[in-house]
Amino acid sequence: MYKYASYGEINPAIFQIVTFPFLYGVMYGDWGHGMVFFVFGIVLCLSESKLRKSPALEGLLVSRYFWLMMGFFSVYMGLIYNEFFSISQDFFGTCYDLKSASSGRVMPTDGPRTTCVYPFGLDPTWKISVNNLTFQNNIKEKLSVIIAYTHLNLGILLNALNCVYFGNYKKLVFEVLTGVVIFMGLIGYMIVLIYGKWWYPVYAYEPRPDPTIKNQLNISTSPSIIVVLIGDVMGVTPLAEPNSKQL
Repeated sequence: MYKYASYGEINPAIFQIVTFPFLYGVMYGDWGHGMVFFVFGIVLCLSESKLRKSPALEGLLVSRYFWLMMGFFSVYMGLIYNEFFSISQDFFGTCYDLKSASSGRVMPTDGPRTTCVYPFGLDPTWKISVNNLTFQNNIKEKLSVIIAYTHLNLGILLNALNCVYFGNYKKLVFEVLTGVVIFMGLIGYMIVLIYGKWWYPVYAYEPRPDPTIKNQLNISTSPSIIVVLIGDVMGVTPLAEPNSKQL
C-alpha cells in the first residue's frame, strides 16, 4: 500500500491518511505524550496563516494534519493502554482488592471467578503486578497481529479492485485470490485462535491445578497459539488428528 499509485489505480494515500497515524498511535500509545502532539497539531492548524509567513516553517506546516491525527490516536491508544507519561490512572475504580496486596497476590474484589471488567482500557492495578510487562506485551502482540492482518487485507482488496478495473483477471486469480486463500488459511486461522482464546472462560485466579488431571479449565493449561497453528499445519495436534500416536 505504501507506494505511488499508477495512473488510473486506486490511490492508497487516501487510506494512509488514517492508517498511518493510527498505527503510530498503536506504537506510541501514551495519552500524556500524545496530548503534547495533539495540542501541537492544533496550534499548527489554527495558526497556519500566521506561520506560513515564515519560510522556515513551510515544511512543518505540510505535516500539520499528521501531527494532529498522530496526537489524537496516541491519546486514544494511551487511554486504552492506561498510560499517562508511563503512569496509570484509576478513572473508574479498580476491579482488584488492593488490601490483599500485602499477601503477595492481588485478588479481584468479587472472588476468583470474577466478572468485573474495567470499563475502558487497562485496569491500573496491573502496574503493581510482577508479570505486568509479560501481560501487556502479550495483549499488545495479539492486537498488533489483528491490526496488521486487517491492514494487509485492505491492501489485498485494493489490489483486487485494481485488477478488476483494468481487466487483469489472470493476476486476480493467480496472485490475489490464491494469496487470499493462503493468507487467510494461515494468518486468518491464527486470528480465529486469538479470539477463541480471549472468549474462552479461563479463571486465572483459582488455585494452581493438579498436573495429573487433564482438561482442567485454567490459564496454566491454555495452549500456545503458535504451537497449535504450526501443529495443525504439520498435522500433529489433536485438532488435526492424523494418527493415534499424536507424534
